[in-house]
Amino acid sequence: MKVYFLFGIPLEDVYQKMAEDLSRRYGISKFCGMVWGKDRLRYLNHLNQGKINWSQIEVISKHTRKEALTSGPDFGYLKNREQEYGIPNLTTIVYSDRWFNSLAYKKVTKLLEIFLRLVEQAYDRMRPDIVIIDPVADMMSYIHYIIAKKRGISCYSFDSARIPGRISIHSNPYRFWERVNCIFERKKKTALADEQRKKAEEFLTNFRKGNSKVTISPQLRNKNLIKSSDLAIFFRALRDWLIDPYNPIPWRPWNMIRHRFIRIFRKGLLKCRKCFDAPIPGEKYVLFPLHYQPEASTLVLAPFYTDQLALVEDMAKCLPIDYKLYVKEHPVNLTSRPLSYYKRIRKLWNVRLVNPLANSYQLIQNASAVATISGTMGWEALLFGKPVISFGKVGYNSFPLVVKAGEQAKNQWPNIFQNAVENFRPDGELLLKYISAVLEGTFPGVMAPAPVLPKVLEDKNIQKLCDALMIVADSIKK
Repeated sequence: MKVYFLFGIPLEDVYQKMAEDLSRRYGISKFCGMVWGKDRLRYLNHLNQGKINWSQIEVISKHTRKEALTSGPDFGYLKNREQEYGIPNLTTIVYSDRWFNSLAYKKVTKLLEIFLRLVEQAYDRMRPDIVIIDPVADMMSYIHYIIAKKRGISCYSFDSARIPGRISIHSNPYRFWERVNCIFERKKKTALADEQRKKAEEFLTNFRKGNSKVTISPQLRNKNLIKSSDLAIFFRALRDWLIDPYNPIPWRPWNMIRHRFIRIFRKGLLKCRKCFDAPIPGEKYVLFPLHYQPEASTLVLAPFYTDQLALVEDMAKCLPIDYKLYVKEHPVNLTSRPLSYYKRIRKLWNVRLVNPLANSYQLIQNASAVATISGTMGWEALLFGKPVISFGKVGYNSFPLVVKAGEQAKNQWPNIFQNAVENFRPDGELLLKYISAVLEGTFPGVMAPAPVLPKVLEDKNIQKLCDALMIVADSIKK
C-alpha cells in the first residue's frame, strides 16, 4: 500500500508523525506526496531525518514560476477536463480558493491548468492507494479530490467532529459525515439499546450544562498586537520568501506588516465607536453568527453565500414583524472587517449587531431559531432542541429537522422562518438517535496544526488518527 499526503501548511509535523506510526504499527513502507514550496520540503526533511522513505515528493512552486505563466492557458485541455470531472465545475473550484480567485483571468486559468496537469502526472507516476488531504479548502486540494474520485483512488480528510476530542473522516469535499449518516439511517428504524441511550443522554446533559465562554488562542489574539517575537516571525517569513519566492501560499513579509497595522488601527476604531449592542431581555429574535472569512466554510461549503452582508439583508426581509435578527460577529474576525461592514448591518431596522464575546450558549437558548451558513453554532442549536436553518453544505444537515434553506428558492424563505419560530416541534428521541450515530460514527482524537494545538503531536493522538484512518479504509475496501 502506498499513502500520498498533500502537505497543507502547517500540517507537515502531523503527517510526518502519522507516516512514522503507519510504518511502525501497520507495516506501510511506501509514502509520497506534494508540498507547496522548497522551504516546506526543507522543513519536512528536517522533521524526517531518514525515518521515512519519502520516495517521491513533488514541489508545487517549481511549476508556478513566472516563465510558466507567460503562455496562455490551453482552453481545449481545460474544457476537456471540465467535462471529464463533472460537477463541481472548474470555475467553482477556482472561486473556492482564497489565494488565487482574485487574480487576472489569464493568470488564474493558467494556474488551474498547471495544477490539473501536475496532480494528474503525480498520480500517474506515484500510483497511490490512499490520498490524504486537508478538508477541501482551496484549488489544489479540490483538484486532488476530483481526480482521485475519477480514478477510484481513496481520498480522505480529517476534520473536527464538532465535539471536543473527536474527529470525523470523510471522503467528500463538503465534510458530510458519511459514516454517521449510514449509522443514523439504521438507528432510525429501531429503538436505541440501553447503553447507546445512556451514552447519548450523558453527552446531551453534559453539553447543556456547559458554558460557551468565548476563548481566543494567544496566537489569534496576538494578531491585534505587536510583540518582540513578531520580529523573528517577520525574518523567518523573509527567509522563506528569499529561498522560494514562487511559493504562492505564505504571506509575503511586507503584507504581514501591512495586515497587522490595519488590524491594530481597526481595533482602535472599534473601541472608540460603539458598534455592538447587548441582547435585550424578552426580545424575540433569530440568531445568525457571521463566519470567519475567507474560509472554506463559505468558499467551499456555500459558494453562493460568500457575501454575508447580502444574506443578512435577505434574512431580515423574511422575518415575522415581531422578530429581530441578532447578528453575532466571529470573535477571531473582529478586526479583519472594515468599520463600514458593521455600519451597513446596523442600518437595518430589525437587525441587532451583538457583541462577538457574548455568551453563545445563552444567545442560542434565548433564540427562537438559529440560522447559519455552515457553522458549529447550528450544531449547538440542534443539541439545544432549537430550530436550525442552514444555507450551506454541512455535516449536521443530515438531521431531519434541519431546514436546508440554501436549497430552496428565496421566495420561500419567509415561510421557512415563520414555520421555524412558530410551528417547530423538537423530537427528543430522534435527537438521541442522531447523537448516538455521531458518537459511534466519529473517532477519538484531535486534528489541528501543531502550532495551534501542540497535543496533536502526542503519540497517543497520532495512534488514534492512524487507527481511525485504517478503520475507514478497511470498511470501504470491504
